[in-house]
Amino acid sequence: MLQETDYTITLLEHKTLWTMYDLMAHTNKSRNTLLKKLLLNPKHQSKIAEFTHAPAHKNDHWSFVAKYMKQYIEENHNRIF
Repeated sequence: MLQETDYTITLLEHKTLWTMYDLMAHTNKSRNTLLKKLLLNPKHQSKIAEFTHAPAHKNDHWSFVAKYMKQYIEENHNRIF
């Protein structure tokens, strides 16, 4: 029987786009940590801009091309966190 976390990771592997909640589930990091250390950090912002959609207004949301965000996190994990 699959654990709930295994099921969540399995679902994430097949998504094309991630939401902020998907990114939080994949990294096991809080929203604040991701914003501070990755998404709003100038060291990483320019590198992830091509596959990241930042909210432009109040009702907008973060979204990420899953394949590229996963690859970036895997390759730069020690520099990010």
